[in-house]
Amino acid sequence: SIPSLSNKEDWPVVEVEAGGALTFEDLSEIGRPNSRKWTIPNGSPTTANGETATIKFFKLGTFEAGNILVNRTNIGR
Repeated sequence: SIPSLSNKEDWPVVEVEAGGALTFEDLSEIGRPNSRKWTIPNGSPTTANGETATIKFFKLGTFEAGNILVNRTNIGR
């Protein structure tokens, strides 16, 4: 299950070595997204579009992953 945005204590922690990458995946189940924009401020690239985004991390430290903006049009048609 996806943790609540308001409860950071429940967020999973993922460790990545400097130079390593994570692949983020949109698991939307309602409607079909027309577009996506991933924003990962501490990764490279810092933005990506698509159902998945593979982001590399080069700095040491603890960071929040970022966010995804999903747009849907014509829901229910």
